[in-house]
Amino acid sequence: MIDYIALIVLFGSAIGIGIIIFKKMQALANFSYSELSSSENRGVIVKIKNRIKHNVFLKAISSGEFLLLKILSSLRIIALKSEHKIGYTLSNLRKKSIEKKKSFSDNYWEKIKVKKVGKKLDDQKEK
Repeated sequence: MIDYIALIVLFGSAIGIGIIIFKKMQALANFSYSELSSSENRGVIVKIKNRIKHNVFLKAISSGEFLLLKILSSLRIIALKSEHKIGYTLSNLRKKSIEKKKSFSDNYWEKIKVKKVGKKLDDQKEK
């Protein structure tokens, strides 16, 4: 149970960090040159901006499909793992139920009737 909570927190944090980075990349790409104070910074900013614009991986992330694919595949894996654990637990419960039925004797009710009749006889003897 703690593993699932930690996994949910991990994915939530990763998604949050990804959103923040994505927003900052767009802000950097839309950064105007007039806001720069020195000409030295312009060259560095231009290089970074060109790298962001031409990076294939960042374009895939910015489209959203890649991120959605990753999230859905991880959710599918979690669902499959939980389904496997539930199936294993159910099979163990079925085995225990079968063992209990085997230990349950056919003359159980007859034994209870005998005990009940025996108690009635004991009660009548005491009176």
